[in-house]
Amino acid sequence: APRGNLPSNDDHGTEVRVARRAIRVFPSNALAWLDLARAQAINGNLRQAERAILSALRFDQDSRWVVRAAARFFIHLEDNEKGLRVIEHAAGHRFDPWLISAHVAISHTMNRSS
Repeated sequence: APRGNLPSNDDHGTEVRVARRAIRVFPSNALAWLDLARAQAINGNLRQAERAILSALRFDQDSRWVVRAAARFFIHLEDNEKGLRVIEHAAGHRFDPWLISAHVAISHTMNRSS
């Protein structure tokens, strides 16, 4: 049984099912793909989570929300290079302050200039 407000593994299984259902209805919904990636990552299914992240990027590679979530995912996998590339491939990465700040933060962790 879960303690406090912590979700149980079954809750995450439910999250996976809900996200998959949303994807069946709207297969190009990048946010549904991010929801699936999050649920898969929490369950420890990092390979499936990465596939879902890449699908989200395929459908909306210029959304600051999707790009930042994808970059953050790759940072958690300790693949800073991939996180940085995701940001650099977004159309607004040179003028969007949200993407610039993410780029600066990742570059800083890699001891690079942004």
